[in-house]
Amino acid sequence: MNKKGQIAAIAIIVLLLVIVGILAYVYLIKPDGKTAAICGDGKCEGGEDAKNCASDCGGNKTNQTKPQVDNKTNQTTDINQNIPAGICGDGHCDISETNANCAQDCNGDNVPYSFFIIHSETDPERTDEQVWQDLIRTVDLCNQYHTPVVFGFWPGIVDYILENQSRIDKVHEWQAQGHEVGIQPQGCFGVDGCDDPDACWQEDDGANAERLAAPYKIKSGSLGCLDYIPEDFIYFAGARFDGRTAYSLKYQMENGQTAYRLHIKAGYAGGITRKVQQYNTLNPNEIYGFVNHGEGDLTILEDWLKFLSEKDPEGEKRKSIVDLMDNYVIPENRYVTWGQVITNATPRIAECSVLLDMPTEASKELSWYPETNLFNFGRCLDTEQYCEYNRSWCIPIFGWGTFVYEPESCTLRDISDFEPFVSCPLSCGDGMCSSSETPQNCPNDCSCGN
Repeated sequence: MNKKGQIAAIAIIVLLLVIVGILAYVYLIKPDGKTAAICGDGKCEGGEDAKNCASDCGGNKTNQTKPQVDNKTNQTTDINQNIPAGICGDGHCDISETNANCAQDCNGDNVPYSFFIIHSETDPERTDEQVWQDLIRTVDLCNQYHTPVVFGFWPGIVDYILENQSRIDKVHEWQAQGHEVGIQPQGCFGVDGCDDPDACWQEDDGANAERLAAPYKIKSGSLGCLDYIPEDFIYFAGARFDGRTAYSLKYQMENGQTAYRLHIKAGYAGGITRKVQQYNTLNPNEIYGFVNHGEGDLTILEDWLKFLSEKDPEGEKRKSIVDLMDNYVIPENRYVTWGQVITNATPRIAECSVLLDMPTEASKELSWYPETNLFNFGRCLDTEQYCEYNRSWCIPIFGWGTFVYEPESCTLRDISDFEPFVSCPLSCGDGMCSSSETPQNCPNDCSCGN
């Protein structure tokens, strides 16, 4: 080979080495400077999974991310929430994580759905105009945080709004922004001591609420009276101490109308700590509901809205009830019917029904269940797991003569390992001397013979 041929050969070899080096760099180094996933290196990372790299992503649980299951919505749902907080990149928006410090976990895909209800009520210590102005300030605050409001109006507030066209126009402006007019009768007028016409439902109140909401329909709210409610009403947000919903419950109310049930956590009492604790136990396909009064402390409300915004800045999964139900829960079959529950219609329902605490056929009534039981039942339908019960979360409600269950966290248990749980103490006066009752604090129950 002459000298020119040798030079040409050397040039070709150098060029090939450069090309190989470039290809190796592209393959081994990602654009962000991190080493790309390499199948066979013992690490399940990058785009690897059990299908395309079984050697790294199969068999060795220490190399896998948290267990996942496919649920009925075809989403992937995290079923292991008992991990140290703040593992960014695990697909779960953990307690200490926010969109600012872990955007890949805290976004619309990895946070629960939520909704917010305002119970707008008359107040003997304030004028209706003061209540109205507080409501305006509350909605303005919610708008700043991309949070739709569901108005649970007392009949007296509906009457006040209808007296003035500018107030009607304001409500219609809110509806155009995505807020929702609902109802919240405290009870039926003249029944069980409900004698306040501003709070208690009367014959014309349903029609007045429909007139205010038109052209939209009244489909949601909290009910203390089933008389005269709008015929389109179908979404009932009830409960008080646990705002979590995994599956909505579809059932027939006593007046014959069909309803879907969601849960709400009430009150500003104790700030937002308990609400944050409950919210952080939820999977991305589950729902958290929060309700408060329009005249409530806006500082505490803003703390809650800031918390939600840190998890989901654009409010992608903060919805009104109608939006949530019409466009997610029902289309995705995220509900179970009461008929399915009481007949154990599927093997999974039969397996999970122990969480409903139904010891006898006679107790199969909707009013029997605490909301936590229904939440755990729905979680079990998805994952065959539930949040373990903790009797220390039974809290006394002074003036009610009873205890309620208000969970603070979630330790997951497999339904196959279910152990019967001890319910909260029953109320004083039920004829049973519960563990928390004594002859001193409940002589009616804790006397000789009981």
